[in-house]
Amino acid sequence: LSALTILAFLAVITAFRPGILSKKTNTEGDVIECAPPDRTAAIFNSERHFIPLPGWGNHSFKVSTKNDSAQFYFDQGLNLFYSFHLGESQASFLEAQRQDSTCAMAYWGYAMASGPIINNTVYNFADAGIISSLEKALTLTNDPLEKDLIKAQQTRYKPDNSLKRRDLFIAYRDAMKPLYEKYKDNVEVATL
Repeated sequence: LSALTILAFLAVITAFRPGILSKKTNTEGDVIECAPPDRTAAIFNSERHFIPLPGWGNHSFKVSTKNDSAQFYFDQGLNLFYSFHLGESQASFLEAQRQDSTCAMAYWGYAMASGPIINNTVYNFADAGIISSLEKALTLTNDPLEKDLIKAQQTRYKPDNSLKRRDLFIAYRDAMKPLYEKYKDNVEVATL
């Protein structure tokens, strides 16, 4: 067999493995995503601890926590989010929550990683769990930047299923614009 035949065979069998390509349907048509399976996957099992994933970046965004492990997993989640590894990012933010249940930004991060990005246009903006965790996050921090980012994130999640995603995107943009003006020197705010 030629190398080309073997590569073609491997591409075909890989494409049909569960979780490698999952077909999701939304109101705007069919979307094919390269993504891990939904939340039933072992990566989201709350009894399981998530591991450090070296080599995904060393960017750090200091958040309100006294727990070094929570900060580590928050940073790991953010690095994975910025590199479009959403499932691993979500698992890292969940681990940050497990390490410090009072780390407000760990809840913000999970909501951010669960929301829309260029590689994940399908998301549940009426997710009651995320809506309540963002409400909880607001009560956990006194840091003005953290509160502002959490409030902006709340514009992306609403219990009203009749809302259009476009309107939520515009609301988030409109919530972030004054934050960009307020925190001109903050790289994180400029990126988001």
